[in-house]
Amino acid sequence: MNSSKFIPGLGSHQPALSLMLAAILWGLLWWPLRYFNDHGINALWSSVIAYSFALFPGFWLIRKQFKYLLLFPVSLLMIAITSGLCNVSFIVAVAEKDAARMVLLFYLSPIWSILLGVAVLRERPSMLALSAAVLAMIGAVFMLYDPNKGTIWPRDLYDWLAIFSGLAFSVTNLLIRRLEQVPVAAKTFSSWLGVLIIASAWIIISGWTSTSMSFPVISQGIWLGLAALGLFGVTTMTLAVQYGVSRLPLFKSSIILVFEVVVTIVSSLLILPEEHLLNLAPYGAVCIVFAAILAGGTDER
Repeated sequence: MNSSKFIPGLGSHQPALSLMLAAILWGLLWWPLRYFNDHGINALWSSVIAYSFALFPGFWLIRKQFKYLLLFPVSLLMIAITSGLCNVSFIVAVAEKDAARMVLLFYLSPIWSILLGVAVLRERPSMLALSAAVLAMIGAVFMLYDPNKGTIWPRDLYDWLAIFSGLAFSVTNLLIRRLEQVPVAAKTFSSWLGVLIIASAWIIISGWTSTSMSFPVISQGIWLGLAALGLFGVTTMTLAVQYGVSRLPLFKSSIILVFEVVVTIVSSLLILPEEHLLNLAPYGAVCIVFAAILAGGTDER
C-alpha cells in the first residue's frame, strides 16, 4: 500500500506526524502510570499487566516471523533483557518521581551511545558526536547539582534508574543495529517480552523481602485502563516510532522525538504543579535536549 495514501490529504507529512504522535504518547506515559500507582498498582505490576495485553497484537504481528526466534535465540534474548531493563527502569522512575527530571536524565543516552560505539564498534566519533557528549555531560551536571550538599551525585534510586534506563536504551540500540537481518516485528516482540521477564523477576525478588509486591486488588475500571495502555498505548507508541523512523532521516526523527521532553515537562507542570525543575535544572534541560538533537545528526549519511 502506498504510504502517502495511508491518511488521505497528508501525503509526505505522515511519517513526521507519526513520530509526533509517538513523542506525545511517550511524554504522557507518566500520567496513567502515576494514576495506577496512586490507586495501589505499582509500576512493576502495571508493566506486567499492560505488556501482557500488548502481547496479544504482538503475536499477530509476529505470526509469520516465529522462525527468527529460533534462528537467533541468543541475540533476541539479549535484546529482550536490555530492552526490558530499559523500559522497566524508566517506567518505575517516571511513576514514582518527578517525571520531567526522570525523562531528562534518561536523555543522557547520547553519552552512552558514543562510548559504546567507541568501545564495542571501534567507531571514531566525529566532532559533532563529541560535541553532543560534552553538551549532555554539562546538562547532567546542571540536572544533578544539589546546592544543599554541593554535589552532582544522583539524589536517590530513581535518579539512578533513569540514568540506567538511558544506558540500557543505548545498549539495546547497539544490539538492534548488529541484528539487521531480523525483521523489526521480531525484535519488537522480543522487547515487549523482555519487559514481562524483567518486571516479573523484579517482583519475585522484591517479594522475598516485602509483602507489598503481592498481586494487587484491581477494580474493573483499572483493569480496563491497563488493558487500554497495553493494547493501544504500547502498541501505538511502538508502531508509530517504527513507521516514522523507517521513513525519515535519523536527524529529523531525533528532533521530533525529543518533543517528548517538552510534552513531559509541560504536562507534569499542568497536572502536578508541585513538580518543577529546581535550581540549575532548566539549563540542564536545554543542554540535554540540544545534545539529543546533535546526537541524531551524528548518524546521518
